[in-house]
Amino acid sequence: MTTVLKMLAGTVFSLALIAFAPTILQSYVLQGPHIIQLMTEKLGQAESLSVSQRVIFYNIAQQPPALSETDREGEPETPANSPDDEPALPSDNQAAVIQPDTVGRSESADVEGFANVNQAPPAGADQTETSPELIETIQLDESLKYIFSEAFRSDIVSESNQRVFVSNQGQTITVIDGVVSGHGESRFDLYKDLLLYRSREELSERLASLGVDINVSSLGKFDGRLALVVGAEFPDHTVPQVWIDKETFQPLAIIVFGAKSPYGTRTGFLEIRYSNWQQIGKISYPMQIEFIQDGVTVRAIEVDDYQLNPTFSKDVFDIARLKLEYREQADVTERSDEGDGLSEVQKTIEEFKKIFE
Repeated sequence: MTTVLKMLAGTVFSLALIAFAPTILQSYVLQGPHIIQLMTEKLGQAESLSVSQRVIFYNIAQQPPALSETDREGEPETPANSPDDEPALPSDNQAAVIQPDTVGRSESADVEGFANVNQAPPAGADQTETSPELIETIQLDESLKYIFSEAFRSDIVSESNQRVFVSNQGQTITVIDGVVSGHGESRFDLYKDLLLYRSREELSERLASLGVDINVSSLGKFDGRLALVVGAEFPDHTVPQVWIDKETFQPLAIIVFGAKSPYGTRTGFLEIRYSNWQQIGKISYPMQIEFIQDGVTVRAIEVDDYQLNPTFSKDVFDIARLKLEYREQADVTERSDEGDGLSEVQKTIEEFKKIFE
């Protein structure tokens, strides 16, 4: 009888351990500031870096929902060989690549589509809602300049448009086709933050400004592997947070949001994923970055080339100088009635901005 009681007690103890295992394991998760410290150490130190990359913009269109038998009642039948039978969208395995010189044309409805992909994520296979389909991509060449923990500059130049974005010690400026944009920094520019700041103090301050509570940390799973989460208690995805590989301490993703709605809820869920990390001298850098907005991949970055510790002129990061060199957006708007030519320039700028906002 004593043996039976011991076995029963052992079973109960084992079940209790299993029940409380997640809580016990969670208590041993490193603190957020310590995780950030290990991550910045893993990223390594250098003076500067230049990167050449391709930015791929995915255009998402909504497929029309399939009609039920009830919906079809009363509709005129379309002849099998009617011209109206031509598909409005390419097939699933077809994706047209638009050359950079098509960006910014006001007659292109596809460019506007980039600003409208923040709709609901794709419905499941068993749902009748519309689901997004990739129909076109736009690829642009981009060059980056890093002065680590201090300044960052991005230049995108096509045959018809130019975009310059500079971040320097907390200040930012965006210039599109020679005009200073009033929107400043886009959420899609935030991918730079985990790569630019190479000290715990500076990165922690930046993450705090994005709403990440670095005093909160937990253990989660990212694509089937263990990851450290800073800013949220796994599996909470409703607040800004950073995901770090538990073994390598390389960043896996950052989740950011748009402004809060009048009801207090956050809008514009954007997940930025980092992958294909490579060693460049004494630093690590991701060769691929993906942008997933409301469950849909809307943008990707693929690195083509890089140079470690190049020398940059400080003028290229001088925001005050850029403001003097380029016109303010308000100046262009006030003068837009002076002639049709200037009005067309403004239209082109607005179309080009839709890609980056």
